[in-house]
Amino acid sequence: MLGWSFVVNDTSYSSMDYTIKAIPFGEIVIEMLYWDISRLREMFSDYPDHGERITSKYLYKMVSWFYKKIDSFFDGWKAALLQESFHDFTKTFSKAFCTDGFVYNSVQEYQLKYFNSVGIDPLSKNILLITIEQLYNWFFFELVCKVGAMQELAKRFFNDGSTLANICATENIVFQKFSLQVILTEGKFAQVITAENFISALLFDMMKIMERDITIHICANCGKFFIPPNRSDTKYCPRISPQDESKTCQEYGAYSTWAKKTKEDEIYSLYRRIYMQKQMMAKRNPDISSYRENFEQFKMDSKIRKRQVKEGALSADDYLEWLKHAIG
Repeated sequence: MLGWSFVVNDTSYSSMDYTIKAIPFGEIVIEMLYWDISRLREMFSDYPDHGERITSKYLYKMVSWFYKKIDSFFDGWKAALLQESFHDFTKTFSKAFCTDGFVYNSVQEYQLKYFNSVGIDPLSKNILLITIEQLYNWFFFELVCKVGAMQELAKRFFNDGSTLANICATENIVFQKFSLQVILTEGKFAQVITAENFISALLFDMMKIMERDITIHICANCGKFFIPPNRSDTKYCPRISPQDESKTCQEYGAYSTWAKKTKEDEIYSLYRRIYMQKQMMAKRNPDISSYRENFEQFKMDSKIRKRQVKEGALSADDYLEWLKHAIG
């Protein structure tokens, strides 16, 4: 992975080698805010050699397995981010333990870091004491910290009203890890901004949200931020609905609106039928006070239940059942 690139003219994002499907500006920040990487644990548990000790052979085997497996669990920029992070992690680990010429402040200092992290006596400095499982756990810990830091930036950007300048100043982040490239594609020139790492890419995405005044809504179904793909008045996002995994929020929202309208029509129709029935009985039998009292009681009880439904204290289904029992 050579970097994270943004094709400015097309307001899209892709990896440097253009193997990742382009997505609109703003999607990275929003998806990072809600990304749950717990599936990594599930993926790690599939590895067959957890108990093996770290050697060059098993390290290479582990990295190869990880790269193939990650593509079946994640796609797009998420898979690329994980692969890039794992590549950097294992590369640094290999240099610290498997080569003589590596300088990272000091080899001993970096080796101590690994041994301390996996609970091994750091005085031994023996790589064969570390298992595949311990190495995975340490990578997962580092990745959680990395993703957590990026999610905190995204959270502040959306929820705390922090400007990009305030975020960068507070977090001591500098915009110095970018490069500009001009490419000719389909007979047109396009500017490509490449971020060296994902934190810089995340910040660049935030900048484009502000610069282009990108419309961001909160889904009326799941409550998450999203960018309307077509119409700016869209109420529902295209994510999987939390109420029904077979539907997106857009599909579920349309269905629930229809169902609600159908329920309301059924309730109103039944209410009017009972209302007219009891009113007619009272008018036709003015000498029978129980009919008039029953009509007045129905109106009062129905008014109370309507208010309860509106306040959420009573479900529409319960109100409908009460109406059915009020017939006659």
